[in-house]
Amino acid sequence: MLRPRSLYATAALVVSVLALTSCSSDKDEHEGWLSVAEAKAEYVAHSKTLTLPPESKWPTETLAMVGSEEPDPEKDGKDYSVRIEPGGGRANADEYWLCTWQRQLLKEGLPKSEQSAAVKEIAKFKEAAVYKNDSDRRDRFDGPFKKAEAGDYDSMIIEFPEQCADRLK
Repeated sequence: MLRPRSLYATAALVVSVLALTSCSSDKDEHEGWLSVAEAKAEYVAHSKTLTLPPESKWPTETLAMVGSEEPDPEKDGKDYSVRIEPGGGRANADEYWLCTWQRQLLKEGLPKSEQSAAVKEIAKFKEAAVYKNDSDRRDRFDGPFKKAEAGDYDSMIIEFPEQCADRLK
């Protein structure tokens, strides 16, 4: 049987252990998330597998790439103010790529053959993880895309500025 003094000591130890195990460092709390630098590397690597339309270029600024803030050097170069899921850099590359092809499709006076080529490129978005894993994105994409396949770009004209204005600055 525990004496009162031992009971208090045991209770204090239990409270201390619980307090220690419930506290975690930034690294533990954010385990599995990408830093801005990691998301940028993911973005750059994936962008090398995608072809942009003529006259389009990949952004070189981190903000344009991952839509995030620069890392805080006081936190081991990781910016934990913004959580970037694994695949976030790749998704942003896919979205940027899609926007460039939508812009290409909507160019004034684009010949039918180039419109058709742009629609074929845009169709490849259905293979992107961001499309497959985001039902909201699929819903927003599918309607305008089906109409674009039929030669009706009006829906794409509406969709394009809403989805791409910030990406193509």
